[in-house]
Amino acid sequence: MFRFFVRAIVFIILLVVASEIALRTVVHASLAPYAKQDNEFNIMHYDTSKTRTGIFSVGRLAQEQGHWRVNNYGWNSIFDYVSAEKRDKPLIAVIGDSYTNALLCDTDQRIDWALKEQVGNKYDVYSFGYGGIFLAGTIDVAPYVEKYFDPDVVVFLITKNTVKNSLKRYDSSPLHKQLRHTGEGIEEVPPGKYRAVPYRRLARKSALVRYIMLNTYIFQDPLDEDNSTDSIDQNEEKIIQDAADYIVTELNDKLPGKELVFLVDMDRVALYDDENTRPEHLKTSLRLEKACQPFENCHVLDLTDPFYQYYHETSKKLNFKNDTHWNPTAYRIAAETIYSFLNDRLLTTSQE
Repeated sequence: MFRFFVRAIVFIILLVVASEIALRTVVHASLAPYAKQDNEFNIMHYDTSKTRTGIFSVGRLAQEQGHWRVNNYGWNSIFDYVSAEKRDKPLIAVIGDSYTNALLCDTDQRIDWALKEQVGNKYDVYSFGYGGIFLAGTIDVAPYVEKYFDPDVVVFLITKNTVKNSLKRYDSSPLHKQLRHTGEGIEEVPPGKYRAVPYRRLARKSALVRYIMLNTYIFQDPLDEDNSTDSIDQNEEKIIQDAADYIVTELNDKLPGKELVFLVDMDRVALYDDENTRPEHLKTSLRLEKACQPFENCHVLDLTDPFYQYYHETSKKLNFKNDTHWNPTAYRIAAETIYSFLNDRLLTTSQE
């Protein structure tokens, strides 16, 4: 009996070791950068003192993989950033959530790279993305970007329901600023303090643990998303519009003199179901357009037309097979849309 237990223990140890090797070299268990909170601005980015490169993956066989790189300022980007004082080119900054961060894309497939290819050497393009942030959270990111980089144009990559979910009553994102409606107006809900949990940081050193937790979908299927049709009454709609007005006003105050561009993702559930005419997926754009009306420097771009055209010409989806986030083609189309607008309306004027 004793020999049996010894052999079983040895077998388990060898199996774990073999699994660790295979999940690091063959299947590539998902690995994300180490998180860190900026104490001055209360925003989340990545820890430059920890692992700076890695592979983020989705699927039980890691079918989709993206190579990430934490740059000198703690953001996932192929570019190292240069401060406003040392930079010799005007800057386009892209701010957003996990779609801007794009861990599933290689660093030369993301929005910053795709837009940089469009604008060439006349402009720098820096991205500031972190998963889980709603549009209200960018109120804190904006002064950080303004202080260190002083951009000329700021593009906010807007995903479905990010305005609505900025209100804590609809969703919760405890590490990012959100809003609440008090009955008298909009009030900010400050982000909580990020604290690294020691046992989680220890556990993530194991590829086997990461694989079980992240690749086997124990807690959430990556194809699950907020598919609510935004069916709300008139009073709720007014509250959401008040939130949009508040956010846009705050962003204009914190980014004085900057051109602000809100790039709104198309509801791809509607796209693939051929429901392009349903009104719900346009509500975010309409709310932002109304909020931008008092500001000449505020613009809203909707990806409905370019995404719809591409999908119905090719029948190819704009997200990954095993994940709802944009694939490289979607970033290319988004970059082309941004550049076309900026080139016609802003960049040409700024170079005259």
